[in-house]
Amino acid sequence: MRVPVSPPQKKDFECTDEGLKWLELLRSKSLDIRQVFISYNPTSIAANTSEQQTLTLTGLKADDLILRVFKPHTAGLIVNDGQVTADNTLGINFANVTGSPIDPGEETYTVIYIKNSRL
Repeated sequence: MRVPVSPPQKKDFECTDEGLKWLELLRSKSLDIRQVFISYNPTSIAANTSEQQTLTLTGLKADDLILRVFKPHTAGLIVNDGQVTADNTLGINFANVTGSPIDPGEETYTVIYIKNSRL
């Protein structure tokens, strides 16, 4: 069930009139926000490096927008963000901030994205 959201008021935000117009436009559109859980075993990430690894996420389209990628905590390993690199392909950016390689093993990742494609 959709619950109506009242239009944003200038008193509710510290933004310009133009910013308020954008907020109203966003509020008026129905966003298709999706959450998926995927099991993934990244390759070992070398010490003091960052890299992108890709995996298959069926149904993802090139114009979809990744909002957030979450994974279980691994000391010294950071998941910066994700992006769609091609249809059905998700790129996840990892950073190892330790002096040793990290191989986190298979874990369940949570991906939240906006489905821009209408197909």
